[in-house]
Amino acid sequence: LFGAPTPGFDRVAERRQRVEDAERVRLLYVAMTRARQRLVLLGKWPATPAPVDESRRERFVDLLGSRRPLPPSIAALAPDEFDLERGVGAAEALWYFPGYVAPAAGGRRAFELPDWLPGPDAVRSSAAHLRELQGAAAKRMERPFHLAATHEAGERLAALGRESGLRLGVPATARETAMRVGTAIHRMFETWRLEADPKAELRRQRARIEADLEASLAADVHAEALERAGELLDRIEGGGLLTRFLELRDRIVARELAVALPPAAGGDGPVGFLSGAIDLVYRTRDGRLVIVDYKTDALELELEIETRAAEYADQERIYAEALHSALGLPEPPACELWFLWPDRLHRVAAGPP
Repeated sequence: LFGAPTPGFDRVAERRQRVEDAERVRLLYVAMTRARQRLVLLGKWPATPAPVDESRRERFVDLLGSRRPLPPSIAALAPDEFDLERGVGAAEALWYFPGYVAPAAGGRRAFELPDWLPGPDAVRSSAAHLRELQGAAAKRMERPFHLAATHEAGERLAALGRESGLRLGVPATARETAMRVGTAIHRMFETWRLEADPKAELRRQRARIEADLEASLAADVHAEALERAGELLDRIEGGGLLTRFLELRDRIVARELAVALPPAAGGDGPVGFLSGAIDLVYRTRDGRLVIVDYKTDALELELEIETRAAEYADQERIYAEALHSALGLPEPPACELWFLWPDRLHRVAAGPP
């Protein structure tokens, strides 16, 4: 309060220190008990190892230096005729001294850099390269493992303020409501009974959508969502896209097809995979596949449609590449955007008519 620590903070600090000390021991234990055949420990031992007081053990070497038995000193381990290949067995361990050079007669033991160790310039260069790798690794860690294929398009639309949702009075903050309506329409095409009478099937779908919206939306937005969904269904019923959908019934390959593919190399995208669901895949009369993506955006003007289609283009190319690579197609399938509100079909890439 007012910059003063809470009473009893000293006990909290003491407990935190005990936890930290215990975690250091636990981490060393885990690291040392994973080896199956040989455990190698590399470090700079003190010339005369001695136990370190528990309150001052800040490094792993402090913990290792507190074990039993310990050699009396590093110098005592190094014989006059030292064999780097065999090392020296002492204190229940095998000791190696890479920089040790046997002394001349009557001289003192010495440690020098052997020829095979890198020099200062090489060490500095390697350290600089390591810093670069660490920076790249940190950036990679910030990237998500998985993203939806729709992520970038959604982010751009939100940034531009275009994803306001419904046009019939629902506030821009009711994005979830607009998404629920869109999801209900997608579900309609997915569950449409292709063998049923179209008018009877549309009545069934209307009833299902009304029930779904009533169950999933709050009372204050339910009525407006129903009005928006009702007008969208009226437009679909009187438009050419529903007719086209029904004409394709015998050539539909899949509806709501789940896809996944590796991300593009580099960049700031996911490191694992991209995923999504293709609303509709149908086959042309000459056997080529076409991807269809339903859009429920409340658009009217031609410029609005063209602009929105450009925002969705990358998403469609991801879907096309997913099918292209998964099925080994000679070329990526064509993509169509079905804007249901204005009853407009927009082709993202050149494809069969």
